Amino acid sequence: MAARHGREGIRVNAVAPGMACTPMAATEQMTDEVREIRRERSSLGTEGTGWDVGEAVAFLAGRRARWITGVVLPVDAGTTAGREPSPNLVRDSTRVRGKCHRWRTGHDVQTPGGESAGTPRTGPRQGAGRDFAQQIFPAFSEVNGMEVAMTTEDNALRGGAAGAGPRLTPLAEDDWDSRTRQLLSLASRDAGGRVPNVFTTLVRHPDLYERFMPFGGYLLRSGRLPGRVRELLILRTAYHTRASYEWGRHVPLAKAAGVTEAEIERILQGPDADGWAEPESHLLRAADELHREARLSDATWKVLSAHYDDAGLVEITMLVGQYHMVAFFLNSAGTELDPGFGPAAFPASAEGTTGTSNPAHSTEGI
Repeated sequence: MAARHGREGIRVNAVAPGMACTPMAATEQMTDEVREIRRERSSLGTEGTGWDVGEAVAFLAGRRARWITGVVLPVDAGTTAGREPSPNLVRDSTRVRGKCHRWRTGHDVQTPGGESAGTPRTGPRQGAGRDFAQQIFPAFSEVNGMEVAMTTEDNALRGGAAGAGPRLTPLAEDDWDSRTRQLLSLASRDAGGRVPNVFTTLVRHPDLYERFMPFGGYLLRSGRLPGRVRELLILRTAYHTRASYEWGRHVPLAKAAGVTEAEIERILQGPDADGWAEPESHLLRAADELHREARLSDATWKVLSAHYDDAGLVEITMLVGQYHMVAFFLNSAGTELDPGFGPAAFPASAEGTTGTSNPAHSTEGI
């Protein structure tokens, strides 16, 4: 296809993903033992995620790959490097759960339900669960017996999933002791005097809350970066980390700082999207590089140095790092977006919906 369509200006490439740990993996089978076996199979000895696969797709589809066509790019941490494809890996069956495919090896394995994993199933799967995975994986040197459930949850945010409820509930006002009450008395409040969930959850660690708030508050309200620059970096970071809470709280802050609705949509498309001024394109690229590589490239550092002094460069890196840290906390705690703010579901693409805010509510937040 690449040879046929090249003269039409059409590039044809493919990504061959390895066994990344994604929300589509059947959680009842993805035990710690399974994940460790998968890590050990890779040359890098690390576990990949759907984001690693997505970054490869974005690269091949982007402008930086404009001279690349006819490529099949393995994204598997070197698992297949120097190896022949497994000859006995065949599609066994297809069943419905969203879309769910089972792949098997040529070996037969007895499942807890008494059926053979090497025999196609004609009825409902029996004995599903952790025991099945624990039987399969010690039996093979290569993890080919795993069943993967393809669900529609891949577009959802990690934090505050609908119906799941928070892992750490916000501390109810009736449970505030005198120190908690004093700490939260300084927090910004939404309409009706309600303290945002991020504060009433983080205050469960009062010592950390007390020390963290001055730092977070400085970056949010008193830093050297203009508000528009700050919010572009925060929203791009919220997008990368799938932090629904931060996205929902910061969309109104971004609008207040002069970021338009169209620009908020464009943040999802990244630094190469048409319409960005050059300095803002480099800012988004800085957020991307810090997320992927935990450092700025020489080229990005040089370009940003033309627009920001030393203190500004320090603040850019610290701001993106700060909102990664907050995202780790919010996503892990499952903190739910406060009433009056935009939907907790993060837009999966530029066609998705962004969070909006009730203007009657406070737009202050971490």
